[in-house]
Amino acid sequence: MLHRNASIGGTLAILAATVTLASCSSESIDAPDTAVISADYPAYDSAARLVEAADIVAEVTIGEHEEALLYPDYGSDDPQINPYAGTDETPEPGEGVVPITVYEAIVGEVFAGPVESGETIHIQQLGGTLDGVTYSEDGISPLIVGQTILVFLAEYDDAPAAIVGGDAGAFDIIGTTYVSHTDPELTVTQTELRALFQ
Repeated sequence: MLHRNASIGGTLAILAATVTLASCSSESIDAPDTAVISADYPAYDSAARLVEAADIVAEVTIGEHEEALLYPDYGSDDPQINPYAGTDETPEPGEGVVPITVYEAIVGEVFAGPVESGETIHIQQLGGTLDGVTYSEDGISPLIVGQTILVFLAEYDDAPAAIVGGDAGAFDIIGTTYVSHTDPELTVTQTELRALFQ
């Protein structure tokens, strides 16, 4: 398992995601425990709004993945990054750690951002294994190895890029139209998307 000393605030607070971990013990002694992560993402009602929030907009092909952990930045005085900021409390070691899955992705067509076609980038999603519990994110479609999708990504200095708005920034490619993973779906054509950058 990959360990990243990355700021959860840099990843989650900037996305305005409030994470709740809910455990569900399994019935069988041999079966692993599972839990659901719930995150409250900002809503995006158009591709134009996603473009405003994204650092990278590109088609990518999803590759292999590995599990990782994000750690809070307890040195920050920003309460969105450090839940103990402004208090006299001291966090326990490992408190606030969030499991993520980090995917390699090969960049295809680039609409915006500091990436080039053929480059390998890393994209994170909430979920993974922590202390023997397997977490999945509520209502979010996991990325699928080999799938080519359009993504709107937020970049971070200390963590892999994240899809803007959970599923809002992930679109299936159907001919020349992109269809979001959200319900209700957002759609945008390649022509409409290119026009947003002119």
